[in-house]
Amino acid sequence: MASRRNFLSGMLGLSAGLVGVPSLTRASDNWVSHDAAVDGGADSYFSFGTLNGAPQIWAAHNAGHPYCCRLSPDGRLLRLELRAGDQWPDEARLAIKDERSLVQAMTGVGSHVSQALPMASDIWWAFSFLVEPGPPVSSLGPGYGWLILADIHSDFKASHARAVPIQFELDAGDIFTVQAHGSNLHPDNAPSVIYATPQPFGRGRWHDLVVRLNMDPQATGGQGGADVFLDGERIVAYAGPLGFVGDLPYPQFQIYRGNPSPQTLTHESLAVRYANHEIVTRGSLAARVRRPANRPANGRVE
Repeated sequence: MASRRNFLSGMLGLSAGLVGVPSLTRASDNWVSHDAAVDGGADSYFSFGTLNGAPQIWAAHNAGHPYCCRLSPDGRLLRLELRAGDQWPDEARLAIKDERSLVQAMTGVGSHVSQALPMASDIWWAFSFLVEPGPPVSSLGPGYGWLILADIHSDFKASHARAVPIQFELDAGDIFTVQAHGSNLHPDNAPSVIYATPQPFGRGRWHDLVVRLNMDPQATGGQGGADVFLDGERIVAYAGPLGFVGDLPYPQFQIYRGNPSPQTLTHESLAVRYANHEIVTRGSLAARVRRPANRPANGRVE
């Protein structure tokens, strides 16, 4: 790949379950599996959502199991799943201590080039997501109690884990957080948590995120920052530097967590569904704050 990847109010509370949602792990399912044990293989590319109204192409990076990354037959619904010990082979060979199932926006099928977004300009990103019911996110020790659901990543020039202008996480106990990073955001380039839910996040139900980003590392023009709306409520209104000098950002959906020993320390399994992905670099998606896109009923695509 041209760049390295590293993986994002209302409707809170724990869910008792999700009625009518298939597990999507049965062999009889007709969902399309994108297992990408070989980086950039033909099966890793697919279309999901839009960029400026045109189909967005993605490449999957995962442990190569059929359940890792699946797309509904009509392409409207993406499902990622992560189980204990699932590592992307490219990272496992480098002894990187994490587990992940990731999809990254690309310029085209087989391009090996990330879909770069403009700097110092308003970008709107909107999508729906559903965290399937299951055990809450746990910690395997200090620094290992987080799980990334989606992010805008950069070209990996800043640092291994911090070249991420904005990311959406579930932290230990299912606390949903928004984090921001940037060349001038924090003296040691550490992440800055700019929002955290006061109670565990609601699983088993659809949530809608709408994000306005302006990735200006210097914020000299006064435009840098982010507005984040969750289920129609503004949860972030941040103004200031965001992003990295010389790094071109691109979107990712992923289930990504740290693990000091992926093959010996067992994390809980987790699955997330995504729908209605849309990015515009011209115009606005502000209308989706109050009028979210139609979501697949109960997570099922009929």
